[in-house]
Amino acid sequence: MILVAVAAVWVTVRGRLPAPGAIWTILRTADARWVAAALGVQVVSQAAFALQQRHLLAAVGVRVSRVAILAITYSRSAISLALPAGSAMSAAYAVQQYRRRGATGATAATVAVISMLASMAGLLAVCVLAFGQGPLLNWWHSASYEAIAAAVVVTGALVAVVRAGGRTPKSVDPDLNRSDRDHVESISVMRRAGAWIHREWTAAVTAARSIPPRDAAAALLWSALNWAADAFCLVAAAQACGLPAGWQTVGAAYLVAQVVRQIPLSPGGLGFVEASLVTALSLGASPAAAAAAVLLYRIVSFWLILPVGLLTYLGLRRVPARSVDLPVTPVLPRPRRAELAESSH
Repeated sequence: MILVAVAAVWVTVRGRLPAPGAIWTILRTADARWVAAALGVQVVSQAAFALQQRHLLAAVGVRVSRVAILAITYSRSAISLALPAGSAMSAAYAVQQYRRRGATGATAATVAVISMLASMAGLLAVCVLAFGQGPLLNWWHSASYEAIAAAVVVTGALVAVVRAGGRTPKSVDPDLNRSDRDHVESISVMRRAGAWIHREWTAAVTAARSIPPRDAAAALLWSALNWAADAFCLVAAAQACGLPAGWQTVGAAYLVAQVVRQIPLSPGGLGFVEASLVTALSLGASPAAAAAAVLLYRIVSFWLILPVGLLTYLGLRRVPARSVDLPVTPVLPRPRRAELAESSH
């Protein structure tokens, strides 16, 4: 995977990447005020993402402290950046941490999915409001078709399984031959799986409906702040390196980089993100300034998050899990329990 990433970077930036000495000169003379601004807004970005999750968890009755949710955020951000297909691994880790703090499986998964949807909506809202419709239209024409096709296939498969699970399973006829019995048993397994998916889906829908619209809107606003702060980190890096890039250019480059980051060929889009950003920002500008700005942005938003996320990950492993309070249903009927109680005295 690393070789693929290196090859992709080489093909993309070949002829555009300046000498390392020129990049180092720009970084060494970068405006310290803009560098500090890039660091500050990246902290704000992580804090906004943490508060988005905390707000959604509180809406479904799960209380998590600010310190704990910030630790979870940095840990899952590091997982997302360090592992291939890191977004999925990050969501799975979040579900695990939510459950350790008292959320049921369906509630934890629902909060993770709603958090992801709110993050996507917040990203699109920031790009449209801050950078105009151009970046969004470019993304729609270049990357949306694959996402829609994948969503249709997954939804169709789930619907088919759930419909199969709604039918009453039949007993296996002992007179059938082995192949027919295996076929009937496989259908029975699919129906049981469909029933389980239907049950979990119902629980997830119930948890989602329990979130008031006000809390959902607040989660969207926190997501927008998360992306806006991260986008401004790229703007601050460009300003620190003296890159004369306009808002439209930065917005288009940023949105494309976020789409490219989801490519599961390298951790956190490593190599692909740098190549796409350098290519987009070097149009009509100095290649050395563009490369220096991208390097500064990735240091702040990628490399510095990894050690912090590792420390929070190790710290969270020491936190004991919180038990989930489930209602206890008595096995015996009430009259029988009274008889047993009298006989024991």
